[in-house]
Amino acid sequence: MDMVGIVDFEGRFLKLNAAWEATLGYRVEEMLGRHFVDFLHPDDRETTLQLARAMLEDGDMRSFENRYRHRDGSYRWLYWQARSYPDVRLTYCVARDVTPRKRTEENLHQARDLLMGIMANSGNVIYVKDIYGHYVLANPQYQSYLQLSESMIVGQTDYDLFSTDIADQIQAHENWVMDHRRSIQVEEYIPGDDRLHTFLATKFPLFDRDGALYGVCTIATDITYRKITEMQLLLRNRAIEASPTGISIADMLLPDTPLIYINPAFEKTTGYTALDVIGRNCRFLQGTDRDQPGLTAIRAALREQRAVTVVLRNYRKDGTLFYNELSLAPIHNDEGVLTHYVGISTDVTGRVLAEEKIQSQNQELVLANFELSSARKAAEDAAAQIQQQNEALMEANRELAYARRQAEEATRLKSQFLATMSHELRTPLNAIIGYTEIQLAGMAGELTQEQRDYQERVLANADHLLQLINDVLDIAKIEAGRLEIVDNPFDVRVWLDELIGQTQGLAVDKRLSFEVSIDERMPRVIIGDTARLKQIAINLVSNAIKFTESGGVRIQVRLHGRDAWKFIVSDTGIGIPSHLLETIFEEFRQVDSSSQRKQGGTGLGLSIVRKLTLMMGGNVRVSSELGKGSTFTVILPLREPK
Repeated sequence: MDMVGIVDFEGRFLKLNAAWEATLGYRVEEMLGRHFVDFLHPDDRETTLQLARAMLEDGDMRSFENRYRHRDGSYRWLYWQARSYPDVRLTYCVARDVTPRKRTEENLHQARDLLMGIMANSGNVIYVKDIYGHYVLANPQYQSYLQLSESMIVGQTDYDLFSTDIADQIQAHENWVMDHRRSIQVEEYIPGDDRLHTFLATKFPLFDRDGALYGVCTIATDITYRKITEMQLLLRNRAIEASPTGISIADMLLPDTPLIYINPAFEKTTGYTALDVIGRNCRFLQGTDRDQPGLTAIRAALREQRAVTVVLRNYRKDGTLFYNELSLAPIHNDEGVLTHYVGISTDVTGRVLAEEKIQSQNQELVLANFELSSARKAAEDAAAQIQQQNEALMEANRELAYARRQAEEATRLKSQFLATMSHELRTPLNAIIGYTEIQLAGMAGELTQEQRDYQERVLANADHLLQLINDVLDIAKIEAGRLEIVDNPFDVRVWLDELIGQTQGLAVDKRLSFEVSIDERMPRVIIGDTARLKQIAINLVSNAIKFTESGGVRIQVRLHGRDAWKFIVSDTGIGIPSHLLETIFEEFRQVDSSSQRKQGGTGLGLSIVRKLTLMMGGNVRVSSELGKGSTFTVILPLREPK
């Protein structure tokens, strides 16, 4: 229950309802007569006093939040709506405990800060664009590549930042992601500080909680150096491919120094093709025969980055032994960094095979047993690790299932609470409206002009509050699954005439043009829920009139293909910013949500329109241009009586 109170112009509490005790722990008698500042958090006092003084001067409604001390010494966040009446020198206020929401907001801010920290410290380029190609986020790595600040990137398109050919290739990739609604991995080219950089980019679509696409995210890695290296290696391969001696090249910059090139002579000597070899360390040529003096000499040479020549026992693909005289030579780049080793292989089997045959066989047997033991131990370790990971995964799944059940139960209780409370509020409010109308009609005696003004003000605010409660009740019923669509045959033209009768007067009062047209091909009678259809239409038409100061409003009923019809409302009003087109259908979301906005409203109308439209099996679209107007199109299935 909301906290309701009356405060005099000196700031003392005069009347408080029972909700104050339930929320703050003080008995009402303890608070009456005390100044509201006595309960404020020290950090909120000055701001609240400034708001109070402003209300006393202008008498406008104020909405704000501050912290009040609980009897136990803790503080509760309260959301206030208050208004001062200088003629009676009283301030009326309504407050609600929003402490849980504030805690949730703090958690969300912490999560966002964590995400932004990850993006800022990622080694990859990360950016996000809306569905129109405008940047909405760019991490520091991307800013560094472009040598632009974030403010110079956000809001721009690729055509503002790059040449047309580069922008075209990026836009084509992102259009594919939006059209297919799935991720893609591509190579893209972006100008950097000194050259055109090559990026390996992963692009994926972003959806809101209703499944609507609102943007594309890109995570990209700079692979420019790798591409250059690949090109250089290709040239080297062509230069040495014709050599009659076996030649191989190993990349020292990659993990495990794999072979990246062998020539045809190497293939002929070993029996391995390039597909068998590329990407593997050359130790596979020794098989299990690892205990060789030549290998020790090679490892020492690698550590010291020098050339070496050794004789190794190697094995062809068919398993036959051959002795390889291997000469290794290091290659350094311009900075002196070791990048590759070139190996020149010569088959010297005939020279050494006879004297080492018996010794080689003994060594192979010992090494084979050792390798088998190592493999078995590695397998046992891997099995133990997999078991631990499975147990951790099962525990995580149990925690996720519990969290999901909690979230579903919280959502159900929220919807049930809103539905119940909205109904309970509407019943006494209808009584207030009824008794007020009786008094204004003179049925309870004549009223003075001042009394009539007060009662008219009560009636206007009660009607507004009733509409808000009806909207909240509809939203709650929809979310709780308690709102039903009742379909019956109805005359479209009669329905349209009733809609005109309810809304045209609003346009006339604002001296706006009001055009209505219906498709001649539209059937006379169709099936639908006329009450909910009218609720949708009145919401859209009322909004169009509300946000249009000059020009007019146009209503159209048209066929949409062979199995659908559409209801279109267009206006010449203020329009909607493009970045809000995907969010205006959210609950309590308005184009101007500030306390100083010109137009009132709860922000529930368009949310109800979308939810009702979806329940009827249709959808709603919006297009708008700021300063020129908006068009809302509701598309619904077309069903005719049999």
